[in-house]
Amino acid sequence: MLAGVFRVCGTLILLLALAGRSQAQFPSILIQPDIRVFTVLGALRAAGFDEGSLLLHPAGLPIAREFRDLPAGLKSRLKDFYDTHRGGKDPQQELTKYISLAFVINGPPDFKPLLAAGQMPPDAGSVTELTSLLGEFYAKARVESIWSRYKHLHDRAVLDYRPLINRMIMTTEGYLRMRSGVYRGRQLVLVPDYLVPPNTFNARTYQSSYYFLFSPSGSPKISEIRHQFLHFLLDPFAARYPLPVEQRKALTEIMLAGSENLERADRGVQEMVTESLIKAVEMRLDRLPQQQAEASLNEAIRSGALLCGHFFSALQRFEKEFEGFQLYYRTLLSGLDVVEVMAARQAAISSPREKTPPARRPTEVERLLRQAKSSLGSDELERAAELFNLVLDRHDSRNGEALYGLGIVAVSRSDKDAARDYFGRAIVSETCPDSVKVWAYIYLGRLFDLEDAREEAILQYRAAVALGDDTRGAQAVARSGLQEPFQPK
Repeated sequence: MLAGVFRVCGTLILLLALAGRSQAQFPSILIQPDIRVFTVLGALRAAGFDEGSLLLHPAGLPIAREFRDLPAGLKSRLKDFYDTHRGGKDPQQELTKYISLAFVINGPPDFKPLLAAGQMPPDAGSVTELTSLLGEFYAKARVESIWSRYKHLHDRAVLDYRPLINRMIMTTEGYLRMRSGVYRGRQLVLVPDYLVPPNTFNARTYQSSYYFLFSPSGSPKISEIRHQFLHFLLDPFAARYPLPVEQRKALTEIMLAGSENLERADRGVQEMVTESLIKAVEMRLDRLPQQQAEASLNEAIRSGALLCGHFFSALQRFEKEFEGFQLYYRTLLSGLDVVEVMAARQAAISSPREKTPPARRPTEVERLLRQAKSSLGSDELERAAELFNLVLDRHDSRNGEALYGLGIVAVSRSDKDAARDYFGRAIVSETCPDSVKVWAYIYLGRLFDLEDAREEAILQYRAAVALGDDTRGAQAVARSGLQEPFQPK
């Protein structure tokens, strides 16, 4: 399941632990894990968050298991808290308020809120009481020990992402002709954590402090990180150089057309200006072909980024100049015509939308199988078997892929009898795809070869050939089995 960015913007002042450091020791961009986030996510796992699915990066599975063994009383209180505050929503949507909380509390050992109750972000404020349990959880779950034991994973994530992020920063700063360190006292912190569900990323902005939490993966979220980086770079401009009052009023009317929400209108214009600029910068950086750029502009304007078209054109002129963005920003705003903005909005609304089929959300069984296969590929046999059995026990007792997966686990454990049983059941399963079934036949043939039951082995290889599926070169392997008995290397 893909989770979108949950952004919280406000005028909150955080008394961060780093606040006492001098400016020379206060880098503007960091990539580092955060013990507060790690502790809160560990407590959620102990409380039963995502229980039954455990959608995690394979490297995060053993970390999550570390938090299973807790004193019964503490585990019960954590579970009660989570269930009471869940409200029946999707677990990954619920996750956002706990992440928000993690960034507005102190670190160990007390995890006290950094803000008064009335100043907490609304989503974090709804679960602030969790802080009364975090200190006890930190001590009894031996979080510091677990944190240290898996430090190498986070170090690896930092090393993997750092060159990608450095390249993104250099490209973006080069385009804008400005440096990210020009604003003292502001900081962007990129936080990798393996306890975050995969394909999930959360952006947070608290005045001068910007955070981006993500799960390390084989498909780095560089475009999403770039979006938060652009907020870090460009947010100050709309506040420092506000539009004239008449333009703000006109844009507010356009934004609120058909809406009953009149709160924070002026603030909404400021955020809209920045979001429009960011989207335009992203399109220019990506060098989209004209047709695709037009479609993206229309989509951005429809989504509320009313000035995206204006900035897109203005940036084309900026690219031909020599001034840096800090000096050129006011020029970008010149020539803004509200009538043209209204016309562009109407044209975007009227333009045909690109017909893209909606992405099909994977089923629970598909998610479990994907996690199980990933664990199997990482040689985590116990976890793979646990997930394959979860499919059989909770969803489909005859699932062919789960049975085949358990057969592979049995082979890896040299349990020939169990392997033969699982492969045999996979072959007769109605849900077993041919791409899996053909290899179940091959493995059965090999098992019979290892027992010198050559006639039985040949029957299995012939069945694989008759099936015709050639996934991962299955046909050549099956024909080789027909020619001579399998000999393990």
